[in-house]
Amino acid sequence: MVRRAANEAVPTKPTLADEPISPHIFRHSLAMKLLQSGVDLSTIQALARARTGRHDPPQCRSGMSR
Repeated sequence: MVRRAANEAVPTKPTLADEPISPHIFRHSLAMKLLQSGVDLSTIQALARARTGRHDPPQCRSGMSR
């Protein structure tokens, strides 16, 4: 599905033909677009965790509280 969407975009953005496309790229692109639009970083992080079902390991959380 991801590759099909990328292939459909190639006529308007030919450089996509040679790029590795994955679901991670879509998540990253959405996160960057939200950040550039002024959405708070903590909100974007919460959204990313909710969509993937992943939670930060304790060692990552401790570094964020400083």
